[in-house]
Amino acid sequence: MKKLLFNRTIQQLTFALCILFIACLAVFTFIEKYKGAAFAKEQLYYSHWFTAVCVCLLVSGVCLFVFLQKKKSLSTILIHTSFLIIALGYFFTVFTGIKGRVHLREGETTDSFVTQKQHTHTLPFSITLKSFEIDYFSGTDAPKNYKSEFEISEGELRYTKIISLNSILSFRHYRFYQTSFDRDEKGSWFTVKYDPFGIFFTYFGYVLFGVSGIAAFLRKK
Repeated sequence: MKKLLFNRTIQQLTFALCILFIACLAVFTFIEKYKGAAFAKEQLYYSHWFTAVCVCLLVSGVCLFVFLQKKKSLSTILIHTSFLIIALGYFFTVFTGIKGRVHLREGETTDSFVTQKQHTHTLPFSITLKSFEIDYFSGTDAPKNYKSEFEISEGELRYTKIISLNSILSFRHYRFYQTSFDRDEKGSWFTVKYDPFGIFFTYFGYVLFGVSGIAAFLRKK
């Protein structure tokens, strides 16, 4: 009887923590849009209470996996495992991920960018902004799309890449996003993210969740 009650409590606790975790991320994303990434990272993602929620979710998930795996199907076990992997990806993103901004004028070259904490992070390659273009909606001054042509230098190797609103640049685990431009249309601003471990575990967790969810659905049928 006690074991049954313990198992049920673990299930309910893990489910509640999952809902809380997802709800927090949704609210944080909304706040980040208006308060900025630096505020969200320091006051929300790095907060003691949210870290405690993540730790509790991880512990309860491990307990759920250990104590209930004998009574559950493989697809159910994989669903629970996927939540743990996604949570692990979050930990890597928060504690090992790097995010910053870089500004380049046409013809300028840099091998670094400034992080949210105003630290200079050195890239393992250099980037040169070759050109910048804006496409406007017909008959208006509203930008439809804008794109930057890059040359990446890595030793003696040279690569030409394009970044636009709808296309990011991913190179050596660094991801560059086109975010803004100078008024004279001769310079461009980019957001830079480096999070190889967080992205890997998060994507893997989502894929595992999708596959195991489909397997569970087919099994019931």
